[in-house]
This record gives sequence, structure tokens and C-alpha cells, in this order.
Amino acid sequence: MPTFSRLMDPQQLTLRFRLGRIPVTVEPMFWLAMLMFGSNQRGPALVLWMLIAPLSILVHELGHALTAMAFGARVSVRLHTMGGHTHFDRPLSRAKDVAVTLAGPFAGFAMAGLVWLALWEFPTLALSPNLRTAMGMALSVNLWWGLINLLPVPPLDGGQIALAVAGPRHQRVARILAVVVAGAVVVWSLSEASLYRALLFGMLGYQNLQMLSRRTAY
Repeated sequence: MPTFSRLMDPQQLTLRFRLGRIPVTVEPMFWLAMLMFGSNQRGPALVLWMLIAPLSILVHELGHALTAMAFGARVSVRLHTMGGHTHFDRPLSRAKDVAVTLAGPFAGFAMAGLVWLALWEFPTLALSPNLRTAMGMALSVNLWWGLINLLPVPPLDGGQIALAVAGPRHQRVARILAVVVAGAVVVWSLSEASLYRALLFGMLGYQNLQMLSRRTAY
């Protein structure tokens, strides 16, 4: 019989599976983060959220993964507290790296487009309250999170693109921009009482401020 400590071991609660040639790992804290993001949902809406949000994040990461594979890389996907991460086994050129980075948000935009097209072609889908809620969530998550993820704040996709465009000589400028943008998002989030988003961007801003301090020290 498994002991309590064994049951509480994160390794025992980690979900692992493969999508074709792509290994996927889902950490236990990922589900807690999804619950926090969906804390304003109740009843069936919360259940739908716990299906739609993880699926949308997985689609986002698969956009990165499939594009990297097209460039010859071997990849793996990990879903964690901060969202998701796609690892590939080789460095890519700056242009290819930007293409891989952009593929994530645009995979989400494509998913949102398919949902919108389904509603356009089959308007009766909206007659079911639960289906209408699910499709509304899919549109919101894939459009809204995709746009947020394109903000120039590392390690978000937009921040990675900003660092790649800036190049090694202008990393400081990219980090300063990240701190300013993160601070603006924190203020905006607090004005809307979105504490989790404020906490997230506060942490991201602090991380980039630390990177600035380290570069100044050298």
C-alpha cells in the first residue's frame, strides 16, 4: 500500500504521454495554476475551463514543437506552473528561432479561428449553454492569451523575439523595455482587480530587472 509521502511525491503525480514523436510532461502544479486562472468560474463552467485552458496551452506549445521539428530539431513539451515550455535539442538560427517562437501564438490564433468558423457555419451550436460557454472560453483564451504572450517581456514569446531582434549588443534595451511593459501591465491588472495577472507580471518584471542588474555588475 503506498505511503502518504509517496502519494504526495510530485513525481508520482506527473502526467507523461506522447503525441506522435513529441513527449509531453504535465506537472501537478500546472493544474493548480489553471484552477487559479479559472477561479472566477463556477460549477460546469469551471469543469469546461479545466478542459479548454490546458488544451489551448498544449496547442500553443505544439505550434512551437512542430515548427522546430520542421527545422530538424527533436523536441519535448512540458506544462508547468507558468504555462508551458517547448525544448528542442539544437540551437537554431535567429530567423528560425523567431519563426518557432511566433508559431506558438499563431497556433492559438488558428484554433480561435476554427472555433469562430464553426460558430459562423453552425450558429445552432450557440443554443447549448455549455457549448456556448466552452466556445467562448476557447475564443477568449486563444486570442487574449496569444496577444498577452506577444508582449516584449521575457520569457514570454514576445520577449524572446525582442531579445532575438535586439541581438547580443542590445540586450539591455530589450530588458529595460520588458521592465517598463511589465510594470504597465501590473498597474493595469490591479486596476481591474486581476491579482494573479498582476503577480505574474510583477514576477516577470522583477526577473528582467535582476538580469539588468547582473549585466550592469559585469
